[in-house]
Amino acid sequence: MWVSDRSVKAFFTILLMASAAAVSFGAVSSLVSAEKKTTTLTCDVSPREVHLGLNVTVFGGIMPHIEVPVTLTFIRPDGTSFQRSTWTSIGSWEVAPYSYTFTPDMEGVWRVYASWPGNDEYYGDTTDMVNFTVLPPIILTKIYITLSRTELAVGETLEISGRLVAIVNGSETPLGGMRVILEFNTPAELGYWEYRSATTGSDGTFSITFRPTAFGEWGVRAYWDGTENYAPYSTGWYSFTAHERKFPIVEAAVGGVVAVVIVVLVLKFRRRGRS
Repeated sequence: MWVSDRSVKAFFTILLMASAAAVSFGAVSSLVSAEKKTTTLTCDVSPREVHLGLNVTVFGGIMPHIEVPVTLTFIRPDGTSFQRSTWTSIGSWEVAPYSYTFTPDMEGVWRVYASWPGNDEYYGDTTDMVNFTVLPPIILTKIYITLSRTELAVGETLEISGRLVAIVNGSETPLGGMRVILEFNTPAELGYWEYRSATTGSDGTFSITFRPTAFGEWGVRAYWDGTENYAPYSTGWYSFTAHERKFPIVEAAVGGVVAVVIVVLVLKFRRRGRS
């Protein structure tokens, strides 16, 4: 079959154009791939030990500072797993942070890792596993305290009474036989602390008496360290004021005046008797 020179030229022209297009496409693809950036994702847990029923927070961040979806994969102690999703947030930090808080539903050693798939501009990343331990459930507690007064003189007696309870299903149950510490913050110029202790009765109550040794503003709080089954607790600070003791001076002054009056009267009567 005869083929004209024009047809041959057209064929080779088309072939060359197709080849050039393919080469150009490959170069563009390579360029796009070369411009894709790497990312670094981190993952941590707080606290690393927690009692069943309390919260755990998984947190971390990604560099560079970009907003991306993060998948958290949790592996329970029994080997089953589940995933939760969150996003990094854009702020004024170099690292875009994320966090997720949840309540574990099983005792034992848990594992979690974070990942994100990447996009057209950035490669994805997957963190290492992070372990945390869920301990047996612990019961929350609370201490109530009451001061008999908030102002007194140095050396006078202040009574502090209180009650230690466990919180079970929303109700308060007294804790007896537990040691409660009372910490006294002395006036600023003294710069030290004083401590007293008390043991709760069967109804959870306790009381102590305290005599301030210096005048000024005092503070007191009650706390206990908890046990294996009961969580520790500390109250806030309660303040009271100790004033300088002036009453003995006044009494002495009044007594002195009375004594002088008596002496004067006695002398007058003696003079009248002589006359």
